[in-house]
Amino acid sequence: MKKVFPLTKNQIKELKRRIKEIDDPRRWVVCSPLTGLCKGRGLYYLIDSHSYTMEFLRATLFKKREIAAAVGAALDRLRKNKRREPHKIKLVRV
Repeated sequence: MKKVFPLTKNQIKELKRRIKEIDDPRRWVVCSPLTGLCKGRGLYYLIDSHSYTMEFLRATLFKKREIAAAVGAALDRLRKNKRREPHKIKLVRV
């Protein structure tokens, strides 16, 4: 039978940090803003189908802002029309 050792202080601290991160209701979405008559609205990115939706609840939610910003920057580099407004990262509470 294997002996189970107690967790170290660093392991306990890391577990508490991960639990806090999971319980946090904040998520981030990548938004492509619409211009013209639809100001304030946008298209939200769906990473699984590489497409967009107008409903942010269907969009891909990211736990970390840095990852959402990296996806938005990658999408900006893929754009053929460089004159369009860059992707924005919006905070969503779920």
